Amino acid sequence: MSAGSARSVPTDPGAAPVVPVDPGAMRAVAAELMAAVAAGDADRLRAVYHPDVRIWHTFDRAEQDREQNIRTLLWMHRHVTGLRYAEIRVSACEDGFVQQHVMHASDPEFSAPCMLRAWVADGRIVRLEEYVDSAHTRPLTEHIAAVRAARASGG
Repeated sequence: MSAGSARSVPTDPGAAPVVPVDPGAMRAVAAELMAAVAAGDADRLRAVYHPDVRIWHTFDRAEQDREQNIRTLLWMHRHVTGLRYAEIRVSACEDGFVQQHVMHASDPEFSAPCMLRAWVADGRIVRLEEYVDSAHTRPLTEHIAAVRAARASGG
């Protein structure tokens, strides 16, 4: 590699070699994730998520496992009308991708700029961090509380 190269050969003989990553492959994982989310397709989500994936959110600072996250996404698909993702921009990283998008819904009505950082291994997401300003999703939070209250009261 040239002296001006962004990557260098590890000097530690025990270190793993730097393996070039195909940016197109990372963008394909990002596209499959969004297609699965938009479709509310649990099987596709299971295929794109590693079985031991961890998903973390800024809005609740909680970490979910694969099945918890899939349940959350499917709940939103069933209970939020007009849910869609727009202005999707993906940048491939050596170990995953960064994605920016705007999540929109019509009922409850909101638009929320979002950012995801995903780490990918063997074509599957092993960790995902979602950054969303909770002020933009307040109508969603209120909707979730209303649905839960209605369910608790038998409505």
